[in-house]
Amino acid sequence: MIEFSESNKAVKKTLIILLITSVSAFSQLPLDSIKFIIKRAVENKRCPGMVVGIINEKGKQVFGYGKINGNNTQQADENTLYDIGSVTKIFTSLVLADMVSKGELNLNDPISKFLPKSVKVPIRNGREITLLDLATHTSGLPRQIDNSKPKDLNNPYADYTTEKLYDFLSHYTLTRDIGSKYEYSNIGVGLLGHILTLVAGKDYETLVIKRICEPLKMNSTLITLTLELRKRFATGHDADGNVVKNWDFSALAPCGALRSTLSDLLTYAEANMGLMKTNLEPAIKLTHHIRDSINPELYMGLGWHIWKKFGKQIYWHDGNVGGYYAYFGFDLKHKTAVVVLSNSDNRIDDIALHILDRRFPVNHLEKIVSVPDSVLKKYAGIYKKDDGTIRVIAMKDSNLWFKSPSQGISGKMHFTSNIDYFTYLFPNEHSIYVDNLGKVIGLMSKGKGGSLFAKRVDSLDLSFDGYNGLAWDALEAKDYNSALLYLQRGLKKDSSNLFLLGNLAHTYLFTGNYTKAIEIYKKHLGQNLNNNFSWEEMIKSDFTTLKADGLPIEPMDKVLKELNL
Repeated sequence: MIEFSESNKAVKKTLIILLITSVSAFSQLPLDSIKFIIKRAVENKRCPGMVVGIINEKGKQVFGYGKINGNNTQQADENTLYDIGSVTKIFTSLVLADMVSKGELNLNDPISKFLPKSVKVPIRNGREITLLDLATHTSGLPRQIDNSKPKDLNNPYADYTTEKLYDFLSHYTLTRDIGSKYEYSNIGVGLLGHILTLVAGKDYETLVIKRICEPLKMNSTLITLTLELRKRFATGHDADGNVVKNWDFSALAPCGALRSTLSDLLTYAEANMGLMKTNLEPAIKLTHHIRDSINPELYMGLGWHIWKKFGKQIYWHDGNVGGYYAYFGFDLKHKTAVVVLSNSDNRIDDIALHILDRRFPVNHLEKIVSVPDSVLKKYAGIYKKDDGTIRVIAMKDSNLWFKSPSQGISGKMHFTSNIDYFTYLFPNEHSIYVDNLGKVIGLMSKGKGGSLFAKRVDSLDLSFDGYNGLAWDALEAKDYNSALLYLQRGLKKDSSNLFLLGNLAHTYLFTGNYTKAIEIYKKHLGQNLNNNFSWEEMIKSDFTTLKADGLPIEPMDKVLKELNL
């Protein structure tokens, strides 16, 4: 182990470099450049700690910088355990491929073949969803579930059961033809993995361990943590550096529940690039076959996304879940792989791609400046892209936050001038586009030939789910006036929607209007929401959250007493 210490003795941080092969082994990017990029990312607070692994035919190298949590001196290394989020999906697809290669099922099997007869699987124009459709994100199923009301918004998948999954399928109407278009779908891959467990008669974790991890000797890739593993499990952080709760998965575990280490994932890379002998080789090759074109540079394999750029073909998947970000990518032709893991929601995929090929830009951060609140408030609002998706900019504690309700992600905006900004979730720089009269027009991407990518809008016509999502964004930003506005607009779409009414009562509590909240609660006590989550349960859950957020306990207790709860 070689240590690199700062010349500034006041900053006693150590860059841990494990050099397992010679410097000349990797020509993609000089080692000093890689060390600098990792160090700069951590010190600019993109993440508390990061580990990077590179492997090719000549050996492997591991670089670590930063800490696994803020309370001790344990540093990130190749044995540090991270949630890997959607990188789980490439394991789900390999299990599928292994079953196909062994004749246990067929890629073109309709999913109705494996599900209970009571489940009404959506069909469009006489075509059924197949296993292949789920694995390539072309099933027509949406990105996220829409029939969930989690008891804990900071752990959204924990109570999403198989029954809720079946209920979603039985009531969902496809909006386009199956197989016609790529749309990334967590629920699709979650469903795929669930079907594989039904066929195998094993739970998802056991299925992955028996089919993949044991044959490859990947002993630290799993879901359930032992006491020993918890000691080297990195603490997750949100985009602003705050510690967050780890996510738990139930029915949708196959879309994002796995945890792993850099060491294990480099072994997985070796297997995928043919650098080690394994009985999984036929299944691995099956996952690499290109199945669909997303755009002229991006294609879809079985679970893998595939870049065709700069004369290379890069197989990759990233993952972001509950305070972690992971990236796994490899160049099959040149047999070089890069894995990057961090304990923050902020993106790190630009770093991984830059290491694979320096022509992919890494997003270095410029000096952050302070922008007056009076200016920031002018930028808060709703912006709409040409494809109809919404971007929300909300004010919170003298900062602006950039949010994508449809993707369920958000990030703090860091300004490098009065109009230029970046977020760690989308590290490339952007600008607020203001006309000569000072009117905010939209959001513009920076760089050569910068272009407007989202226009400022003053009014919206959304579904009640869209308004509900915007309302939650506003509540998180403590922008109660906007939350009320969105909920009232949503109720104009569907005046009896129980989710909207519940959130309206929630908002009334925040604004101190306990009478209005009680009025809504009394009217609906005894009813159930769509997912069998009762109003009594919702109220108790809300009050726990509201107390934690600092609302006065005494008046809230009076509300509970009046409701006999």
